[in-house]
Amino acid sequence: MTIRDALKELKIAERLNPGPWVDHSLNTGTAARLITAGTGTFDPDRAYVYGILHDIGRRNGLSHIKHTWDGYNYLIEADEKAACISLSHSFPNKNIYEYQGEMDLTKFELMRMETILSEYDYDYYDRLIQLCDSLASADGFVKMEVRWVDVAIRNGLNEFVIQKWQRVKAIKSSLNETYHMDIDLLLGI
Repeated sequence: MTIRDALKELKIAERLNPGPWVDHSLNTGTAARLITAGTGTFDPDRAYVYGILHDIGRRNGLSHIKHTWDGYNYLIEADEKAACISLSHSFPNKNIYEYQGEMDLTKFELMRMETILSEYDYDYYDRLIQLCDSLASADGFVKMEVRWVDVAIRNGLNEFVIQKWQRVKAIKSSLNETYHMDIDLLLGI
């Protein structure tokens, strides 16, 4: 999917379900593009597309974990990688129970998600969007901890959230070390 296609999809989704999630998605994409440009290895345009589309399941209306499943199913025919990132972005440890919010799917859908995630190999782009989802609010780039508190206030905490945060911090540290960058400095936070 091209940038133009992704922006078109986001615009359609915004008409279906307007809200701050749209600006969050654009900021996630921009953070992903900036970080990826700093690697000199991966495609910044691909990163931008994946960031823009990571929450596209929200097009279907207010939901919690369901938005990851809806995004996966919506994108799977058009862009398999974007679909997988729509699913993987909330589960850095491949544990669906680390999701902060309601489990608003059927048992069958949750089992199907677990199976897909267990068989799917995360790559640079999956990890990147997991990180950028924690660095982007609707208002711009923020420290991870600021985003995490915002999500916790809205959706609560669970017994797996610390492991989730630890994984995202490790992703950031790894990118900083591997590509000799300072992501916070790069994003101006």
